[in-house]
Order: sequence, then C-alpha cells, then structure tokens
Amino acid sequence: MFNNVVAVLQQCRDCGDGKPKSAFSAASGTRCQDCWNAYSRLRNEGYRECGRCRDLKPKHDFDGRKRTCRQCLNAPTRVCSECKQNKPAVEFRYKRGQCQDCFRKLARERKYEGYQRKCVRCSLEKTQADFDEGKNTCRECVQSSARQCSICGEWKPQNGVWYGGRCQQCIIEYDAQRHSPMKKCWRCDKRKLRDEFEHGQRTCLECRTAPYRKCRKCRRVLPAEFFYRRKEGRCLDCRNEYGRRYHAVRYHSDPPYAESVRRRARERYHRNYRNPVWRQQKREYRKRRYRIRRASDPDWVEQERTRSREYSRRRRQSDPSFVEGQLEAGRRYRLKHRTGPEFRRKENRRQRTRYQNNPAHRDKAKLRTAKRKALKRETAIGAIPPDIRDRLMRDQIYRCRGCGRSLKNLDSSKIHLDHIQPLSSRRTGRRGTHSVDNLCLLCWKCNGQKNDKDPDQFAREIGRLFF
Repeated sequence: MFNNVVAVLQQCRDCGDGKPKSAFSAASGTRCQDCWNAYSRLRNEGYRECGRCRDLKPKHDFDGRKRTCRQCLNAPTRVCSECKQNKPAVEFRYKRGQCQDCFRKLARERKYEGYQRKCVRCSLEKTQADFDEGKNTCRECVQSSARQCSICGEWKPQNGVWYGGRCQQCIIEYDAQRHSPMKKCWRCDKRKLRDEFEHGQRTCLECRTAPYRKCRKCRRVLPAEFFYRRKEGRCLDCRNEYGRRYHAVRYHSDPPYAESVRRRARERYHRNYRNPVWRQQKREYRKRRYRIRRASDPDWVEQERTRSREYSRRRRQSDPSFVEGQLEAGRRYRLKHRTGPEFRRKENRRQRTRYQNNPAHRDKAKLRTAKRKALKRETAIGAIPPDIRDRLMRDQIYRCRGCGRSLKNLDSSKIHLDHIQPLSSRRTGRRGTHSVDNLCLLCWKCNGQKNDKDPDQFAREIGRLFF
C-alpha cells in the first residue's frame, strides 16, 4: 500500500545525515535541530564560525573582527568555491572564494543574457535580459501595478509616491515623527520635548547631567564618574576588560605590536627608576598583585615554590659562595631582628595571643606537651590526627563525658582535651597511653575536678557507674 510513497529527506550540513524536513526549522536552516542546538551552545560559549573552513573555533583564533581564522589565512593552499579544487592561495582574489580562472569565467558570463541575477524587490532569480542596465530591480517589478511597502508590508499601487521602499502614508508618518515637538531619549528610553536635547544629541540634558548612569554592557547603575566619557555607554570596568582582551589577542598575534609594548615598558622603567616615590609605588603594586594571585590561584603558588626550590638547589650545587652568602645573610638578619629583650617580649606576647585565640593551636600545643611527657616517662605513643577535637565531638554527641552538659554553646577555651587514664597518677601509680583511644573531651569544671584521678574513682565521685 505504501510502496509508492517517497520520503522527502534533506541532508544536514554538519552531520551529513538525511532527515525529514520536520527535523529542520526556520532558525536552524540547513542544520538539523540536534546540530543546531550544539552549534548554538558553542556560540554562546564564545566560539565563532570560520567563513572559509566553516568550523567552530575559539575567538582567540581570529584576528579582531575578521571572519576567517588564522589557520586559513596563513594556509598555503585554498579550495575554490566554484571548481572545488585545492590551489595555491596566491591565485585567489582578495576577499573572494574563487580562484583567478573561475573569477574571470564568471566575469565573462555576466556579460551574456544567460547570467542569473536576483531582484532586490521580488527576490527571484532572473536572467540579465530582465534587468535594465545599472538597475537591481527587474522590469516586471518596475512595470507592475502594485508594490509592497517595506514599513507596513502592504501591497499598494505603484503610481503613488514612493521613497526608499516606503509608501506615501509611511513617509507622511515618518516626516511627522521627525518634525514633531517630541523626541525619544537614547538613554532613558522616554519621549521628551526637543527643547530638552542639545543640537544633534540623542541623549536628553537630564540624562547627560545625571549623577548616575546605567552601563549598557553589565546593566549596572553606577555613578557618572565611573564612565570614561559622557557619550561612552560602558563603565570603566567593562571598558578596561574589553581593552585587556584586545591587548592579549593582539600581543600574542602581532609580534611588532608586542615588541613596541616591551620597548615602551623598558623606556618608562628606566625613566622613572631614579624616582623613589615611583619605586615605592611599584613595590607596593607587586606585593598587592602577589597577594591577590596567591589567594586566588593555589596551583600557581605551588609552581612558584617548586621553581624557587629548584633554582636554589641548582645554585647551591654550582656556586659554593652563594651558600656562604645565604648563611651570612641569615646570621645578620637574626642578629639584627631576633635578639634582645624586646624581641623576646614581642615573641612571648604573640605566642600567648595565639594560644588564647586559636583553639587548634592550643590543642596542638597540649598534644605536644603530653607527647613530651610521655616520651620522658617512656609510655606508649600513638599517632594523634590534627582533627582529633572534631572526631571526639561527634563520638561524644557534643556533650561532656563527665557531667553530660552540651558543648555546642561553650567557648572553645572551656572545652579541654584530657586523657581518660592519666599519663602518671600519684594515687594509683598507673600510666596511660598517649593515643586516640585514651583521649576525651571534658568541660573545664570536670577536668579540674578529675585532675589525675583514676577514671573509675572519678565516676564514683560524680555518681556514675563508669566513666
């Protein structure tokens, strides 16, 4: 029954598959809907289509606003759009896809009547004989009794007044709007009297003198001093960002421009080097830039550390005098900055402040002291992880192991890390181990009451069966 039905298929431009016409839309054109979605996603991510190879490539592969990528521009050969042959690039005319032979052939064909042209009014392909010399509209459209207006889109008699593709009624409305006492402001998008505009200006006086403006790029409302010029629609941040992108693209693609930038930088440096104020500003700028990059790019910090260590290692191996100089510089620094009673007072004050305000440092100091005592008494030592406080908090459900009060709302200085079995007990003579299994969290009251008592004895004192 369906043997005589022929499916109408259309070939996709990208994937090359034959698909029904329902898979294509007016927006996608010669691409199927799947290929069009992928193409739109790449365009939104900053990719552009090369006008020659028709491939999607990043924007930095193009020079400025050129539609052809650098790879196609610098290629020694090109494919002719007419004969489809690969020929040397020198045989192609400027901004044309035809080689010289095909270009001359097409130029000769234009002189004959068989050459097809497109009418600008009816958009139909017609022969050269259907046009008058020097005209882009065919004779049929010129002699027709009706014509379509480019503004209202209606078909109206040809014998009326026409100008620029507009009918007489649209011309009258346009002139009335031009000579009306009202005018639309380009910035605030409101219609105002023409007296509120300066001659030849599209922005009203109120918007030009307003203390705040809206950036047409980032859509932020900013003070007027954040804009470079009165006519500039972009704020300074958007303008500088565009300048940085332009400079980066041109610096890497234009060697003469890059050399001129480096030459001007050298001249400016040598000109300002004798100025101490400039040197101080340069030093502060470098420190600020280093701090910003160090906080935002940890990979770069690791690379810089590796590079510095490698450089120091090679220098120490190849230059013994460098090692002596480094040691002497360290001795001079310590002798100047890390000796005397004033330095000791500052260092003790800093350590006390850090011990009081930093719970993690306080826990580390206590664990260090306990480890030292355990080594002195030759007791067993286990590995203590740095996050022991958080682990014990979760294990004890955020409650004191002695009295059971909640530790969530207590200050960190009132939460003590204690050994369940004391490292050295004067009462029982037992010795506990310095390990995770022998640690717990107590409030400051329970820790002061427990002291070096045995856990069973302390449990009986607080009215519990076991600790």
